Amino acid sequence: MSHPEPGAAFWIFMGALLGMPISTSTALRIVSGIKIDIDYGSIRRICIDDFASRKGQTYRTLIADADTGLPLEVVGSRDEKEVARSLKKYKRVKI
Repeated sequence: MSHPEPGAAFWIFMGALLGMPISTSTALRIVSGIKIDIDYGSIRRICIDDFASRKGQTYRTLIADADTGLPLEVVGSRDEKEVARSLKKYKRVKI
């Protein structure tokens, strides 16, 4: 059994609660469409994890704030160069 992507689980739960079940892919589209302003300079610690959005075919990388536990962004792949490009925004994070 596959588990829904982080953030998408909330929308799946809410849809079920309201009697309007939605798929994982629909929930992920909703989450990906939400735009928030992030103060990248204030983030000191992050967590990153890759996950399959389509098992064995499509992978993405989740970047989250380690202090708040909130997701910050989903990178469209787990490719090292693409993830490194996204990580450059977090200037105060030390490895």
